[in-house]
Amino acid sequence: MPDSPDWYEVTQGSELLQGDLLRQCPIPRVRGLEHWPLRAGQPLEVDIDQEDVVVMSQSCDLANDKIQDVVLAQVLDWTVACRALIQQGNTAQQEGPCDKT
Repeated sequence: MPDSPDWYEVTQGSELLQGDLLRQCPIPRVRGLEHWPLRAGQPLEVDIDQEDVVVMSQSCDLANDKIQDVVLAQVLDWTVACRALIQQGNTAQQEGPCDKT
């Protein structure tokens, strides 16, 4: 990544490309999936969260309508990600890259 603060490009429009960052993207989360399979007629609740995500699907697949679903990955702040790893018991992170945060 270049040292310049302008290593990224802001775009507009409806075309998605691999690597696009979508800020505050609405993400549906289905609640009540703890027991699988679902019972017939079981009501489900859906929450809509907003997350910063990056498009992982390949640009050529998106442009040529080869896929029906877009793969997204949540973008986390480095310190938030490190804290989560340490809280999960990943002690290697305490003396690794996370100790520089």
